[in-house]
Amino acid sequence: MEALQEYVGRPRTSVAASVLPDNYRVLGPRSVVTMDYQQDRLTVRIDARDRIESISCG
Repeated sequence: MEALQEYVGRPRTSVAASVLPDNYRVLGPRSVVTMDYQQDRLTVRIDARDRIESISCG
């Protein structure tokens, strides 16, 4: 996850699928989110302009 922090602030499309783990999700500003915690899941949050706000695990 730390290696992906360089993508924060960039467009979502700048992240190549090959660098993402198998278990990930992309959440937009109005996404409905389950509250189940999965420590091995990567969560990519994007803003209304389709730019990456944050990348975290869980």
